[in-house]
Amino acid sequence: MNIFRNMQIWDCNYGYAKHYSTFFAVYPLSDAPYTAAYEEAEVFACLHNYLQLAADEDLPASVSLLLAEFTRFIVDRAAYYYPPMLPKEMLSEEVKMGRVDPNMWIALEDIHDGWEKSGEVGQEVYGAGVAFGIVPRHYLKVGDEAFLIFVDYPTSKYTMRGKTFTFDVRGDSRMTCRMRIVKKDKAKLPQFTVTQKGGGKQEQLTGKVIKGDIEFTLKGDSTVSIRWE
Repeated sequence: MNIFRNMQIWDCNYGYAKHYSTFFAVYPLSDAPYTAAYEEAEVFACLHNYLQLAADEDLPASVSLLLAEFTRFIVDRAAYYYPPMLPKEMLSEEVKMGRVDPNMWIALEDIHDGWEKSGEVGQEVYGAGVAFGIVPRHYLKVGDEAFLIFVDYPTSKYTMRGKTFTFDVRGDSRMTCRMRIVKKDKAKLPQFTVTQKGGGKQEQLTGKVIKGDIEFTLKGDSTVSIRWE
């Protein structure tokens, strides 16, 4: 795919890059030495839409796996385009356009690796909506219930009947992803029964409590049903 012709497929864990992940990032230009928030968010949204439109199509397993994994990694990395998530010493003192405010939640135009400082191009107002593109695609609202469902893989085909919410997980069954049931407020979460169907079998999953939320490991290319009382 031409989208992936110029990618960062290593995790640069030295220099300033030790503060954030660089793996599986898309460069904005064929010769760009940095990654950019807007272009990555644009690719992210495009691939999400592609998987939604192709929900009933028999995609090659290699394509499903590639796109789902790219989605997972950008969800993990995207927060580090925002200066408050980064150490101030890695922000460039010389900026081509405007200025870089380390306390402002406006995405940097450029993230570099190694010992190169980031933000040389500046902060991009049009990249400020990165979170608004990612959050509604990965935090699923369940009616008026006091919890959200986070999945770090793409999902589709959402149905809700009474106290049961069902959706499909995209990707490939050889890989797993993470689902967390997140409470909206301080109220205690209800009791959940989570089942997963895929690969010709159905199984009930056991979650683990993490800071009051409940986390599950899901397989790709499956249907998940969540029931609560």
